[in-house]
Amino acid sequence: MYPDVFGPRFGLDQLPGAVDWLLRTFRERDLAGAGITHWELFTLRDADSSRDGMFYRFGILRDDYSRKPAFARLRTLIAELGRPAPL
Repeated sequence: MYPDVFGPRFGLDQLPGAVDWLLRTFRERDLAGAGITHWELFTLRDADSSRDGMFYRFGILRDDYSRKPAFARLRTLIAELGRPAPL
């Protein structure tokens, strides 16, 4: 999910609902239709950190795996908000 990139802007107060909708729709409609059972996270690393253009630098790591500023923020959020998934 890339807020403000592929859709209209929305407030931070709407983010939890947007994430819930996205994950639920993906799980219930797209994964079920494809017949696969899980979703793997991707694009943590830039495709090509040296190139301009929005599709090359989405990652939280540069293409040489060095950390970008967002890496520390994501790590903090996971530590603060992350919970183990129920079995």
